[in-house]
Amino acid sequence: MQDAVRHTPGISDLVNRMVEQALLLGRSANEVTIASFCAGGRHRGPVAAEMIAERLPGGNVNLFHHDLDKPVVERPIREANR
Repeated sequence: MQDAVRHTPGISDLVNRMVEQALLLGRSANEVTIASFCAGGRHRGPVAAEMIAERLPGGNVNLFHHDLDKPVVERPIREANR
């Protein structure tokens, strides 16, 4: 799953823009918070957050995955006749 997210068209550009913004904000703030979300919180959001953390220089990054330990949210199955 991580490889699929990492190779999604446009993800590198998005991550690079987030890193650039964090670096700009970081010059004037002691701490910058970046929130990366997706439906369910188990695939796109966490992988994007890890990609951002990997690209931030200095290694002073606290990465917290909010929903990884929560139960999977199931979508109801639609009836074929609807």
